[in-house]
Amino acid sequence: MANGGTIDAGGGLGGGGRIRLEYANTLSPAPTVTASGGTGAQAGDGGQVTERTTTTNTAPAAPILSLPADGATLKTTNPHLQFSATDADVDYLKFKIEICADASCSTTVQTVDQTASQTGWSQQTEQTGTAYAPGNTAIYLIQTPLAASTMYYWRVRAIDPGGSNTWSVVSASRSFTTGSGVANYWLNASGDGLWATGSNWSRGAKPQAGESVVFAGFLSNANATVDVLNDVPGPLKALTLDSGYTGTLSLKRDEVTQAGVLNVTDDIMVNTGALLLKGNPAANPPYGAGIGLSAANITVASGASINADGQGFQPSSPCGSSCAGQGPGGGGPQIWVDAGGVGGGYGGTGG
Repeated sequence: MANGGTIDAGGGLGGGGRIRLEYANTLSPAPTVTASGGTGAQAGDGGQVTERTTTTNTAPAAPILSLPADGATLKTTNPHLQFSATDADVDYLKFKIEICADASCSTTVQTVDQTASQTGWSQQTEQTGTAYAPGNTAIYLIQTPLAASTMYYWRVRAIDPGGSNTWSVVSASRSFTTGSGVANYWLNASGDGLWATGSNWSRGAKPQAGESVVFAGFLSNANATVDVLNDVPGPLKALTLDSGYTGTLSLKRDEVTQAGVLNVTDDIMVNTGALLLKGNPAANPPYGAGIGLSAANITVASGASINADGQGFQPSSPCGSSCAGQGPGGGGPQIWVDAGGVGGGYGGTGG
């Protein structure tokens, strides 16, 4: 500007005006500013140039999908999805999921936008539990079951609302094929540890007949107790203590005149944690035999357990504590002998 005319409020009287140049530090090649002139305070011989740069915030990187594995065949129609994304500016992240009928996502079946709702999301650590730290695994439980035995494709975008607030490039797509059952995940949202409390479950109600029940450590490691006679309305499709669950599921019955049996049409899988069978000391014979498990297959992984040790299974009347237990483990008549105590329903130590 000729004759040092004022550019902003800092301009001098007829000279010494200020010109501010700002440019992004990501420009390539970097711009150069050259100043010339005298050092006096009057027009023509007083010049000062301050060079500053501004930092631009970039969008997150395209997310990386983790689970389900690409091409997986699942057991349920409402699986959980796991993925993550990084951000060069280390801003907190939220995500948008598209579930599609084809690999190019020309036909979208479901769109889930975390910026609009937190329902179904878990493991958030940022922004008072509403967002994810970059690099951390995000987990979403599909809320509306998909069609059974159907192949779907899914992909994800990330956004940094506190940074560029721009959606990332979309992730690569993956596919999975649904099973036939609806999964109901243990949350223990009420904190009471009771199977019968509806808010403790991902579907908002205690498990119904035909549902697959899942205990997963990434959602809750809290212990749970179920009355197998009164809390389970019909045969479940499956029961899984999934990898990472460290709690205990206790099966008990409050009736004294009827044995308790947990019926599962497919499999019971205890991958981690413990399945504990609890007796009722007031039970009449022969119900001291304990609680039954009925399933196509029962699998207990290394480090997990199913047991009834010391859980109140009593011997038959009228002998009282002097009789052998009625479970398959039997047990000697003298409860004070360590090796021959009253047997539990599954060969446990009884008592």
